Amino acid sequence: MTILAVSAGLSHKAALKLNVTSGPAPTWPTIPIAAGLIIVLLVVFVFVLRSRRQRGRREAALEELLKQASADSGYVATARVLARLEELRGMDKVDEGTYQRLKREYEKRLERSR
Repeated sequence: MTILAVSAGLSHKAALKLNVTSGPAPTWPTIPIAAGLIIVLLVVFVFVLRSRRQRGRREAALEELLKQASADSGYVATARVLARLEELRGMDKVDEGTYQRLKREYEKRLERSR
């Protein structure tokens, strides 16, 4: 095989020789290791897809909640938002940090609207 490289009017050529020889046949442990590696890669791939899907659902649920909360700021509406926030937490659709932050914010709104 000959490799030719050309750049800015300069060129360089190099020859490459590859010898392929037969080696020992794969042993049985090689196949289970390869199969195990493929299984591990598939499990990781599925886990990544699942976590992305869950994150998307969480974000959609929070967007819906915040849109609902911005539509009405009265006492009953704020209490309804807090109840929905608890529901989302129970369904594991909101992470703990976001839940705590929103809960504090809407509890303050609730106190102010009395």
